[in-house]
Amino acid sequence: MGNLSNEEIKVYFDLNYHRLYLFAKSLVNDAEIAHDLVQDSFMVLIHANMKTSDAPPVIKSFLYTTVRNLASKNIRKQKSAQLFFRKEKVEEWEDAAVFEKLFRSEVIAELYLALESLPQGCK
Repeated sequence: MGNLSNEEIKVYFDLNYHRLYLFAKSLVNDAEIAHDLVQDSFMVLIHANMKTSDAPPVIKSFLYTTVRNLASKNIRKQKSAQLFFRKEKVEEWEDAAVFEKLFRSEVIAELYLALESLPQGCK
């Protein structure tokens, strides 16, 4: 037997989309990302070498596993992005702290110059 036809994939889509969506949403807690993950899982199914002879439970299991793997990849990507932005924020804060120290040093130096320029009786 050959690969799954478009009609067969549509049947699996119609039968499983909602339950896969609920599963994905429970993993990522974001409706839009959950929809994307389920759609991506069907793209993986289209490009997979699944055969018409594969039993429906095998294909359903494949879809659930694909959604889980895509969700895991998405979560790792989000965590990586959060760490990157957290690091960027720390670096920005460090730059701000360095600038503040530089500014403070300049102000203090100007104050000392102003004090030095005062007449002897005013010091």
